[in-house]
Amino acid sequence: GGLNTRTYREDQFNERILSARAGPRFLFQKFDLRPEFTARRRWLGGDVYSRALGLSNAETGESPLGVAASVPGGGDATGPVRRR
Repeated sequence: GGLNTRTYREDQFNERILSARAGPRFLFQKFDLRPEFTARRRWLGGDVYSRALGLSNAETGESPLGVAASVPGGGDATGPVRRR
Protein backbone atom coordinates (compact mmCIF):
# COMPACT_ATOMS: atom_id res chain seq x y z
CA GLY A 1 0.00 0.00 0.00
CA GLY A 2 0.94 3.62 -0.13
CA LEU A 3 0.70 6.76 -2.20
CA ASN A 4 2.27 7.08 -5.65
CA THR A 5 2.25 10.33 -7.60
CA ARG A 6 3.32 11.56 -11.02
CA THR A 7 3.28 15.28 -11.65
CA TYR A 8 3.57 17.15 -14.92
CA ARG A 9 3.76 20.77 -16.00
CA GLU A 10 0.08 20.73 -16.90
CA ASP A 11 -2.06 19.74 -13.89
CA GLN A 12 -4.70 17.85 -15.89
CA PHE A 13 -2.15 15.04 -16.46
CA ASN A 14 -1.15 14.62 -12.79
CA GLU A 15 -1.79 11.14 -11.42
CA ARG A 16 -2.16 9.91 -7.83
CA ILE A 17 -2.80 6.36 -6.66
CA LEU A 18 -3.61 5.55 -3.03
CA SER A 19 -3.68 1.87 -2.05
CA ALA A 20 -4.03 -0.14 1.15
CA ARG A 21 -3.89 -3.82 2.15
CA ALA A 22 -4.81 -5.41 5.47
CA GLY A 23 -5.34 -8.94 6.72
CA PRO A 24 -4.18 -11.75 8.99
CA ARG A 25 -1.20 -14.04 8.45
CA PHE A 26 -1.55 -17.79 9.01
CA LEU A 27 1.72 -19.62 9.71
CA PHE A 28 2.06 -23.29 8.85
CA GLN A 29 5.12 -25.53 9.12
CA LYS A 30 6.31 -25.04 5.51
CA PHE A 31 4.35 -22.05 4.22
CA ASP A 32 2.20 -19.13 5.26
CA LEU A 33 -1.01 -17.64 3.88
CA ARG A 34 -1.99 -13.98 3.97
CA PRO A 35 -5.57 -13.28 2.88
CA GLU A 36 -5.84 -9.52 2.44
CA PHE A 37 -8.56 -6.97 1.85
CA THR A 38 -7.39 -4.45 -0.73
CA ALA A 39 -8.52 -0.94 -1.65
CA ARG A 40 -7.27 1.46 -4.30
CA ARG A 41 -8.27 4.88 -5.57
CA ARG A 42 -6.76 6.67 -8.59
CA TRP A 43 -6.99 10.35 -9.49
CA LEU A 44 -6.14 11.96 -12.82
CA GLY A 45 -5.91 15.73 -12.97
CA GLY A 46 -7.48 16.02 -9.52
CA ASP A 47 -10.63 14.04 -10.44
CA VAL A 48 -11.34 10.51 -9.22
CA TYR A 49 -10.65 8.19 -12.16
CA SER A 50 -11.17 4.73 -10.64
CA ARG A 51 -11.84 2.86 -7.40
CA ALA A 52 -11.20 -0.76 -6.49
CA LEU A 53 -12.07 -3.01 -3.56
CA GLY A 54 -11.05 -6.63 -3.39
CA LEU A 55 -9.66 -9.66 -1.65
CA SER A 56 -6.32 -11.29 -2.45
CA ASN A 57 -4.27 -14.14 -1.08
CA ALA A 58 -0.48 -14.01 -0.89
CA GLU A 59 1.18 -17.37 -0.28
CA THR A 60 4.87 -17.67 0.56
CA GLY A 61 7.22 -20.55 1.22
CA GLU A 62 6.53 -24.11 0.13
CA SER A 63 2.90 -24.65 -0.77
CA PRO A 64 0.95 -27.73 0.36
CA LEU A 65 1.58 -29.14 -3.15
CA GLY A 66 5.35 -28.88 -2.69
CA VAL A 67 5.79 -25.96 -5.09
CA ALA A 68 7.57 -22.82 -3.95
CA ALA A 69 5.28 -19.83 -4.34
CA SER A 70 5.09 -16.14 -3.76
CA VAL A 71 2.01 -15.35 -5.78
CA PRO A 72 -0.50 -12.60 -5.07
CA GLY A 73 -3.87 -13.35 -6.57
CA GLY A 74 -7.56 -13.04 -6.13
CA GLY A 75 -10.33 -10.92 -7.46
CA ASP A 76 -11.58 -7.42 -7.09
CA ALA A 77 -14.35 -5.13 -8.18
CA THR A 78 -12.91 -2.31 -10.22
CA GLY A 79 -14.02 0.21 -12.73
CA PRO A 80 -13.94 3.80 -13.83
CA VAL A 81 -15.97 6.31 -11.90
CA ARG A 82 -19.09 7.33 -13.80
CA ARG A 83 -19.58 11.02 -14.36
CA ARG A 84 -23.03 12.47 -13.69
